[in-house]
Amino acid sequence: MSRAERFPRRQRICRKRDFEQAFAEGRRRSGRDMLVVIRPNATDESRLGLAVGRKVGNAIVRNRLKRRLREIFRRNRDRLPESVDLVVVLRPSAAELSFDDLRDRFIGLAREEEGRPGRQRRSGDSGRRSRKRPKGDGAAASESTPPASSTPTTETSSQ
Repeated sequence: MSRAERFPRRQRICRKRDFEQAFAEGRRRSGRDMLVVIRPNATDESRLGLAVGRKVGNAIVRNRLKRRLREIFRRNRDRLPESVDLVVVLRPSAAELSFDDLRDRFIGLAREEEGRPGRQRRSGDSGRRSRKRPKGDGAAASESTPPASSTPTTETSSQ
C-alpha cells in the first residue's frame, strides 16, 4: 500500500469533543440514507467521523458499512472538500446500498457544501423544525367539524 492510500489517525475523528463540535457547529446535508455534517477544521487535511447506530443493523452490517465509508473517503479525497471534518450518520436504509451507490451518495452530499451555502445552526437551536399549520381563513376546517360549545355539557341519568 502506498503512502497516499493510507488512512492515518490524523484523518479520523476519534474524540467525543470533536464529534460534539461538528454536530454543534457544522452544516448538515441530508439524504434518504445518510446525514453528512460538514465543519471546517484548522488542519490541511479533511477528517472522517462515523456514527452508525444499532438501528442500521447488526454488528456485521454496521462494521461493513464503516469499512466501506473509510475506503470511499480514502480513495476519493481528491473529490471531497479540503480542510473539513466530515461526520457521517447512517440511516437504516444505507444497509441495502451497494458500494457504488454508497460512494455516490456520500460524495454527492459532501460536495454540496461547495456549491451552495447551507443552514448553519445558531446557538440554542436544537436542529428540529417545528411544524406549523398553514395559515388560512379556517373555513375548510369549520365546515368539517362543528364548533365546540362554550358551555360544558354533563350527562344526567334519570332514574
